[in-house]
Amino acid sequence: MFQTSSLSRRSFPRLCGIPAAGFLLALWLSGNVNGAGPPEAFEKVVEGRGTAYAVHPTLDGGYILTGSISFVGEDDVLLLKTDALGNFLWQTSFGDPGAGGDWGTDVEVASDGGYLILGATDSLEIPPGLGGLYLIRTDSQGGLLWERTCGGMYAAEVKETGDGGYVAVGTTPGLDNGHVDSDTDWDMYLVKVGGQGNLLWSKVYGHTKEDYGASVDLTPDGGYILAGTSTFSPDTDVLIVKVDAEGAVEWERTLDLGEGEHGYGIQSSPLGGFLVAAGGYTYGPDLRVLWSHYLVRLDGGGEVLWTKTLQDLGRTDVERFLVTPDGGCVLAGGTWTSDGDSDVYLARTDPDGNLLWERTFGGSWRQFAESVEPASDGGYIIAGGGLYLVKTDEAGNTNAHRQLPGDSNGDGVLDISDGIYILRNLFFGEGNGFPCGGRLEDPSNVRLLDFNGDSGVDVSDAVGTFMHLFLGGPGHYLGSRCVSFLEGCPELCK
Repeated sequence: MFQTSSLSRRSFPRLCGIPAAGFLLALWLSGNVNGAGPPEAFEKVVEGRGTAYAVHPTLDGGYILTGSISFVGEDDVLLLKTDALGNFLWQTSFGDPGAGGDWGTDVEVASDGGYLILGATDSLEIPPGLGGLYLIRTDSQGGLLWERTCGGMYAAEVKETGDGGYVAVGTTPGLDNGHVDSDTDWDMYLVKVGGQGNLLWSKVYGHTKEDYGASVDLTPDGGYILAGTSTFSPDTDVLIVKVDAEGAVEWERTLDLGEGEHGYGIQSSPLGGFLVAAGGYTYGPDLRVLWSHYLVRLDGGGEVLWTKTLQDLGRTDVERFLVTPDGGCVLAGGTWTSDGDSDVYLARTDPDGNLLWERTFGGSWRQFAESVEPASDGGYIIAGGGLYLVKTDEAGNTNAHRQLPGDSNGDGVLDISDGIYILRNLFFGEGNGFPCGGRLEDPSNVRLLDFNGDSGVDVSDAVGTFMHLFLGGPGHYLGSRCVSFLEGCPELCK
């Protein structure tokens, strides 16, 4: 069973009554947050030490982060609190020094204002070769209330249930004489625990050699919907399982969407049925990884209503997903740049899976969205690696380095001079001082000045500017609001 301890976890016995399995937990819990006023948008590296893997809005309008912090070469679980502007307030850590690594993978705000950290530990020795689940409950100031460990389980996601407990999905490997057997089956795994971390029940699903659980959500009938991956060597498919309140299977589906696909997110849709997020990958001629991304809408019985391909063999990797109140979704991950770095990627779709907007954030170092959550004002909060934190408005914009689409001369307004500025550069080589660098062909300038969205800047964009201003033609494809830029783009939006 899960065990209780004050601080040390070295004495924790093996979990009883659950198949010996192993999983890392990542918590996704949305919900309304009663903040103290509208949160501000920002991008910053938070003061303090450690690396954040998850973030969640808090009841006072600030944010709580969990992840890892290193002490003498080993990691402990990090818990860090900020105010509404991302300013450091306090941090603490949990773990058993010298016993192995521990890290937090997600955090939930409890109804009393305290925090539930879902994490992992590799300090457990039962069964050999696997770590386990680490569950920590604190008060609102980070003081430890209780902790639990569970040896030998890999977890992917957990949700709070209506009865105050939690349900988690993950993967369980088979064992051979108490050791991990790499030749045995791996199965999707679902476990239900009470509000104090006590085991209520556990279930195993899957029929192929390797079935992995990645995401779980509550369903309107009191049951659960699961998503993951089913391996049919050498290919993989997306696996969907619907179960009742006790974990009994009601139906299963596999979705063949492309090459190397895996299901990483599923949620109940406010429009009915479910929305599934999946990815796939292959290798290009230069041996670089190329990703594809899919959205699938299912009805309540698991039948496919539609499938959308959002990216086909591109350089953006998406692994985070949430459904929006209108039935659309937000996707987050990282997009790789030509110099080998990556920026945080954020995108929003409408209820039919059509892309509404895309945003990137980051500096001159490698960043990836480790976590995305809805903020209380309709915007989004993102933990982007290290202690990098991004808060956007509902359109994915921040207050940092904002530009007005089509503003070629950087004066903060869209007018006839912007079209003329582009033409002068194209035909006479004049006007080299563009807002996001000196050259018109610089990627940030292309995104800013590409009026018609054809991925280039030419005469048609100048003409589009004039048509919009004088004849009521279509506006810039990014819209008429300020958008966020970082590299080479100063704050010029008025």
